[in-house]
Amino acid sequence: MQTMGEAEAQAFGLMIRNQRRAMGLRQEDVALATGVGRRYLIDLEGGKPTARLGPALMIARHLGIIPGLANAIPGTGPDATPSILPFLED
Repeated sequence: MQTMGEAEAQAFGLMIRNQRRAMGLRQEDVALATGVGRRYLIDLEGGKPTARLGPALMIARHLGIIPGLANAIPGTGPDATPSILPFLED
C-alpha cells in the first residue's frame, strides 16, 4: 500500500524524467543547470515522496513544466479561499 503522496511523487518524477529525455538532456545537464546534485535528481525522477519541494519546482521550471494545484484540490483557484484556512477580518 502506498503512503499519502507516493503516487503523486511517482507521477511527478516520471513527468520530469520524460520531459528531460524529450529535451535530449542528461541528468548531469539538469543538475548543473539548476544547482542540485545528480543524486537528488535521481531520487526525484524515481518518485521519492520526501524530495524537497523547492529544488523540484526549480527543475520543473527549467524543463518548462509549470505545476499547478487548481485542479488537484476541490475549491481552489484564484478566487477560492481554502476551507482549511481561518477567516480573518480586516
